[in-house]
Amino acid sequence: MKRNINLILSSSCFIYFACLIYISFKHIVLNNFFSGIFELITIPLIILTIVMLAFNIQGWYLENFLKKSSSFLSIVILLTTIILMTLATIFDV
Repeated sequence: MKRNINLILSSSCFIYFACLIYISFKHIVLNNFFSGIFELITIPLIILTIVMLAFNIQGWYLENFLKKSSSFLSIVILLTTIILMTLATIFDV
């Protein structure tokens, strides 16, 4: 069950930041309520992404670096999320 939660949280972080970047890129103006919700959720999800990456790397190490493990898939999703956030910051999206 713990492995499924890691995959779900990793995927939800990726989807959240992809949607946030899409909204910023298309210049979609949200009303104040949704804008406030996005601002409240963003920083905890950034912290969650970094912490989950550390835990999944540790779990993948304990599983002897098996590519079949769910920790590996979570690491790939989280690294993609971090790369997406970094590129959005660099290109000022």
